[in-house]
Amino acid sequence: MLIGPWVSDRVQRLKDARTEAVKEIDALKAQKNVEYKAYEAEASIPCAMLINHSGETDQSLAQTQQQTEQSIAEIRKAFAENKDTVIAKLLDSVVNVQPTVHQNAKV
Repeated sequence: MLIGPWVSDRVQRLKDARTEAVKEIDALKAQKNVEYKAYEAEASIPCAMLINHSGETDQSLAQTQQQTEQSIAEIRKAFAENKDTVIAKLLDSVVNVQPTVHQNAKV
């Protein structure tokens, strides 16, 4: 039969292509792993003005932290100033209930 050798050649070429693809994928994975390790090592170097990979500097990070602390202090101050008033309004609403009939209720 004449078809047999062509089919086996085709099957062999497919197997060879698969093994080559696996080798290329493994090589690419190894290369990307090395690049990732280098990236990780570079990002963990402590330095006062080192620009990290997100584009921010340590200085801007410190500035943001300071602004956050200021905002929290303002919120706490407003809470302390308005706490008694809010509690009084809540208690007034709960204690002095004025029942009314809903506008959609049919009497």
